[in-house]
Amino acid sequence: MSFFRTLVSSLYDFRWLGSVRKEGKKAWMYFVLFMLVVAILHSLPLLWQIPRGIEKLESAIVTEVPEFSAETQGGVLSVTALEQPFTRSYGDPGEADSFVVVVDTVTTTTLDIKDFLENDTMSGILVTRTGATFYEASQSQTRIQEWRDVPNGTFTRTDLIAIVGKVTGVMGYLIAPFIMLFMFVFWGIAKLIYLAIVSLLVKIIALIGKRTWSYGEIFTVGLFALTLPTLLKLLLHWVYLPIAGAYTLILGGYMIAAVFLDGKNTPAPTPPA
Repeated sequence: MSFFRTLVSSLYDFRWLGSVRKEGKKAWMYFVLFMLVVAILHSLPLLWQIPRGIEKLESAIVTEVPEFSAETQGGVLSVTALEQPFTRSYGDPGEADSFVVVVDTVTTTTLDIKDFLENDTMSGILVTRTGATFYEASQSQTRIQEWRDVPNGTFTRTDLIAIVGKVTGVMGYLIAPFIMLFMFVFWGIAKLIYLAIVSLLVKIIALIGKRTWSYGEIFTVGLFALTLPTLLKLLLHWVYLPIAGAYTLILGGYMIAAVFLDGKNTPAPTPPA
């Protein structure tokens, strides 16, 4: 059976799902190919977004970043040739992609990146003498990079422009394939772990319903049944409309339907009293 025919059948045919419960080899082959297709589809926008974004970044650095010279020594950063504190905002403060950059390696007291944000939708980076703090507003996450983990050295505006210039070349187009490979491996492992958990729950339901399915057969069906919830999740990602629990409900529902609608399925015999 071709890949696309299997994909279509996995979308709606519960009896077909039940009929392939013993075809583990085909299920694994389908899962690998399907996850590769999903990773490619998810990465396609990056093929033009990343190079354009990098080119835009290079242009912004050339026109917006003033002269500076930074040196790390013994876990402490010092910046010269730059009036500090240096604060520069990018984008409309009311927009979700607004960003602020703050550099202050002179102040010795503890600074908080959130003190420089104009609203809850603004992200930013705060560079101090001991480290850099990154705040992502969309996920409300803060990450800290301490300079003690960075080797001693110097870094100037000229070095920054040179690095970005190299990235905008061939590397700008190689990032997307690397991201695609990462998605393929990471998502594949994550989905298998989650499927193992859902399969265990479906196995319990099958035992309650006196169905003779083994755990392996349920897991095999799950490798096909994750088609629709995965595609739906991808679509919702594209339209920025996440629906909590949709993936689990659809995957579990399809697997349970396959177990109880399989024409060849027989109830487990009731043990004699």
